[in-house]
Amino acid sequence: MLIDLARRLGEACTVVWEARVVEGCGPFDFWLWEWGVVVEVDGMQHTDTPHHGTEAQAQWLVDRWKEAAAVRKRLHVARLHVMDMVCWEAVVARALCAARNGIPPCVHYSDYYLRPVITQS
Repeated sequence: MLIDLARRLGEACTVVWEARVVEGCGPFDFWLWEWGVVVEVDGMQHTDTPHHGTEAQAQWLVDRWKEAAAVRKRLHVARLHVMDMVCWEAVVARALCAARNGIPPCVHYSDYYLRPVITQS
């Protein structure tokens, strides 16, 4: 999907898998090298359930720290949630277009991250 999308936008695209592009951070799932865009694909452990002993809240903090580090390195971040597969292409396209148009780096979230959070009182 990543290479096909870049091709449709008329640009070259080298996709690096498990890319360590920010010193001190773990790898990003994908790095679209020519574009300066990194992509993270998140499962439920990033938002709702524990995974390998890490609670979702702790993972949330790691994810925000990692995003901030990438933005400081002048990278756009496309953060895709497994529940949003139907909109992944649109989110990545938004990040690619922002990078191509010189918009300052930021995080582009899929819809799952933009939903209202309901807390119990």
